[in-house]
Order: sequence, then structure tokens, then C-alpha cells
Amino acid sequence: MMGQNMIKKLRRRFIAMSSTVIFVILIFVISCINGMNAISNFLEVNDILEYLSEFAGRMPSFHDEFTDDGYRFRVTAETPYETRYFSVITDADGNVIWHDYDHIAAVNGQQAEAMTLEVLSHNDRRGAVRIAQSHYEFYSRVLSPADKERLGKLYTDGGYVTVFLDCTRRAYSQGMTVRFSVMIGLISFLLFFLLISLFSEKAIQPTIAAYEKQKEFVTNAGHELKTPLAVISANTEVIEMTTGQNEWTQSTLMQVKRLSTLVSRLITISKLDESDPDQIDITQDIDLSAVLNELTATFGSLAIQSGNSLTSDIAENVKIKGDTNSVRELFSILIDNAVKYCDAGGEVKVTLTAKKKAVCTVSNTYKDGGGTDYSRFFDRFYRGDQSHNNEKSGFGIGLSMAQSIVKIHKGKIDVSWNDGMISFTVTI
Repeated sequence: MMGQNMIKKLRRRFIAMSSTVIFVILIFVISCINGMNAISNFLEVNDILEYLSEFAGRMPSFHDEFTDDGYRFRVTAETPYETRYFSVITDADGNVIWHDYDHIAAVNGQQAEAMTLEVLSHNDRRGAVRIAQSHYEFYSRVLSPADKERLGKLYTDGGYVTVFLDCTRRAYSQGMTVRFSVMIGLISFLLFFLLISLFSEKAIQPTIAAYEKQKEFVTNAGHELKTPLAVISANTEVIEMTTGQNEWTQSTLMQVKRLSTLVSRLITISKLDESDPDQIDITQDIDLSAVLNELTATFGSLAIQSGNSLTSDIAENVKIKGDTNSVRELFSILIDNAVKYCDAGGEVKVTLTAKKKAVCTVSNTYKDGGGTDYSRFFDRFYRGDQSHNNEKSGFGIGLSMAQSIVKIHKGKIDVSWNDGMISFTVTI
């Protein structure tokens, strides 16, 4: 059965991915709603200000020149009475020559004139100001010859008409829309999170079932293959005893050995996947320096047989906590991989340093490694650069197995290529 820890991880990943998607969608929807509301309010306020400015700071009566052609705010007979504004006309020297405070109650004449002069002193033509708890949007423009007909004697060259619109209710309403939309969005997200948490196990059940069948097949097939492989090996050895060794029997034994290694690793990696890390004893004291010294000595002769060299720079007395057999298997895989795939006449290097954690790097010469997709090196059965590896006796499962061991020990494994050397670095 799939380990409970793996099921929990799968559920958490499913919940996290689903929640992230719905969260992004909610953020997008809320942002669109509030953004469109803000833009709509801005355009409407801007049109009202321009409209008032067009009529020199006075809202015309509904039966007079009032029209909504080309404007974004709806015009009714009540519009002149429900629009709260005040306007001021100044001459070129900044002196107030006309004002209209009849449509506002919160601002007196002195405050209105002060606000107008402040705006003009900063050459602001469009913006917002606050007085006490009220929010006002303003628009100011230079008087044009077209204003002479409406203003008569009040018209002055270089003068300004400045209109202030009370937008307190709009700002409050917009703020409430933001607050309510965010609140509804959060409630919706929490409800979704609760539901997806409740039904996540059912949602991933098909994946769990498929995974269980896959692992069951691997385990059963592995055990079933062991017997015929053992029989083939034994029969081949009997043939050699009877007729002597030849290239055919040696090739058969070599292939049997390869398949036996593959079957063993498949079963091992299947067990690693289903194991609960909390049930694996990774608290054993391991002398990593001694383990690496032993492995480099073992693989050193293989490197020499291949026409390569194996050098090491291993710090002494580096101790770690872990499962002894798994750690030994981990570095056996990496060093064997480096010796196997090293370029002819190349070099294999094993280094170990001790910082906050033990850091071991296994490198080998690999001249054609530039541009290789190293992110796939830990995929099962992946064989990068077939032209380089077609004569190597690997199946592309060792590095995946190494990664599983590193994960169980809560470590990290990375691969990189630089200056003709490929390096696998384990931090554990």
C-alpha cells in the first residue's frame, strides 16, 4: 500500500494547487470588479466636472441647455438638485470675481476661496482635496472666448473657472464595495478550501489506485523475474563447465547480471517510494569520510581499467545522521555513474567538505555536456545524449534512486556542468 505520508503529501499538493488556482481567480475577479468600478466612478466624475466647467461652473436646468450627449453620467430632472458642488471664477491675478455656493452645505465661502487659491497656486488642473471628512474632486480651466456669452461682464482674459464636486458618498461607496468584495472573496476562498479539504482524498483516489497498481506490478514482476534469471545464470554456468567459456556464454551472463541489477533497483526504489520517512531510521551515526574513502578505493581500479583516473579530496571525520545502507547505496550510485560515463582518458573527482552540513561532490569529465537538459537527469529511465551513452550498461534509474534516498534524509542533490565537468552535489 502507498505510504500514509505519501498520501498526505499528495493531498496537500492537490489542496495547495487547487487553492492557489481559486485564489488567483478570486483575486482577478475582485480586482476587475473594483477596477471597473473605480474607472467608472472616475470617468463619471470627470464628465460631471467638465460639464459644469463647460457651463462656467453652473449646472443648467433640465429644460435649459441640459444634455447628456457624449457624457457618461445619466441626466434626469433631478440631476441639478442631487449634484453637490461649488464653483469659483477668478481673474488673471487670482482675485475671486464670482462664486456659487448654493449647491453645497459643508463648505463656506472662505473655505471655498482658500481651496481655489491653493489649487491655482500649484497650477493643478485636476485632482482631489479633503476638508474634514469630506472628499472633493476638482477641475480648473482657463476661460475661453466661448464663455463671454454666459459670463458677460464677469468674463476676463486669463481668468479661471474652478469647479469642486463633493465625492464623499462615491468614495465611501467605492470603499464599501472594496471591503465587501474582499470579505466575500475571503469567505468564498475559505469555503472552497474547506470543501476541497473534505473531498480531496476522494478526488485523488484514482491516482492512488493507479499508483498502487503500478507499484504492485513492479514489485510482482521483479520477484517473478528473479527466478528465471537465476535459472538462466545457473544453466549458462553449467554450459561453461561442460563446454568451456565462450563469447556467447559470457555475453549471456553479463546481460543476466544487468537485468538482475535492474530488477533489484526497481524493487528498491519502489520500496523507497512507499516508505514513510518517519518509519526509516535516519538517526544512525555514519562516518561519511570512511564510507567515501572505501568507495573511492573500490571504484578507483574500475576507473583505471577504463583508462581514466579517480582522485579524491575528502575531509576527515565528517559525521552525519542517516540510514547506513541507504547512504552507502547513494554514493555508490553517484561514483559508479561518474566512472561509467566519464569521457575516455578523463578524470573522476570526489570531494567532501563539512560546513553546517556535509557537502559531497562527485564530478567527471564530460566534454559534450553543454546545452544538456540537466533538469531531467533524475527522471526514471532517462538517458541523456544517447550517442554518448549507447555503449554504457545503465538503465537511467540510478539517479532517480539516489534522489529518493536524498529526499528521505531531508537533503538536497543538484547537478551542474562547467568547464567540461559534470558534477553531482549532495548536501546532507
